[in-house]
Amino acid sequence: RFQSYDKHITMPMYMVGFVDDCSQRYNKFNDHPQPDAKQLINGMEEDVQLWNDLLWSSGGALEQPKCSFHLIQSSWTPDGHPFLKGGIEDQPIQLLHHNIRTPTYQKSNYTSHKTPECF
Repeated sequence: RFQSYDKHITMPMYMVGFVDDCSQRYNKFNDHPQPDAKQLINGMEEDVQLWNDLLWSSGGALEQPKCSFHLIQSSWTPDGHPFLKGGIEDQPIQLLHHNIRTPTYQKSNYTSHKTPECF
């Protein structure tokens, strides 16, 4: 379930695309205090590890070159208006598979990119 930061929009989330071309969402809007970037990335890492393990157990695998993530955070102006926080955290998501760790890197919210087979 996705919920906007102001709790005005709530919607169920479903798998998007095929098993190897999907988008995952991770948010903690209801947590108080709000998690910092490191906590959010750690949560994403747990989710992607679980997804990798589920795919592997059914004969599939994540295609690492197609994997990336965005960390979308809001900051606030002095008069209370939100704006998209820029920058990239120095913490990739680490995927463990067959005792080998492979990093997945964050993409900037301000840089467009094309992911193979995802249009």
